[in-house]
Amino acid sequence: MKRWLSKVDFREVVLAVSLGLLVLATRTIWQLGPNIELISTLVVFSAVFYKQKWLRFVASISVIVISDLVLGNSAIFLFTWSAFIVGLLLSSLLRMIKQKGSKDAILSPIEFVGSGIVNVLFFYLWTNLGVVLVSGMYPLSIFGLSQSYINALPFLGNQLISVAIGGAMFYFLYRSLSYLRNSKFIPTQELKLAAQSK
Repeated sequence: MKRWLSKVDFREVVLAVSLGLLVLATRTIWQLGPNIELISTLVVFSAVFYKQKWLRFVASISVIVISDLVLGNSAIFLFTWSAFIVGLLLSSLLRMIKQKGSKDAILSPIEFVGSGIVNVLFFYLWTNLGVVLVSGMYPLSIFGLSQSYINALPFLGNQLISVAIGGAMFYFLYRSLSYLRNSKFIPTQELKLAAQSK
């Protein structure tokens, strides 16, 4: 246990808990509107920025599970949760591709928000298929599926706006925190280099 704890980056855990609580609050307490949420952004953020693999999964999926326990859900949860998990895997794959040449390579803001948009589009397609299959709201036909997609367009628009704005906010928050965290070490490194060169 001590060995595992020694490898945990607690600053990253604190960031994950803080962002998780913020996202949980925006989904359960401070609802800004239908499908205006930050969970899709948190899924991408977790996959792209957390270095600890276990934290990537726990940070995002726990918020989804807890918020669904608070709000309640139906059999559609099989589709919503699996859509978020696929989004997490897709964003993790993008991170791996980006870091193939360099472990320190990070996504640009456009790649980050773009990943969120791809996840939202997949979520829209997959969960609306789920609505047709499990809710009984639409006939089990191409017509029923197309009606589900058409009726969900306003929600899709809200999700796309959320992931674009939330993605930009989360990205620049993380980059700012990274800069502040790393900048305090620069003088120490410069002093060591200067001492070694003498």
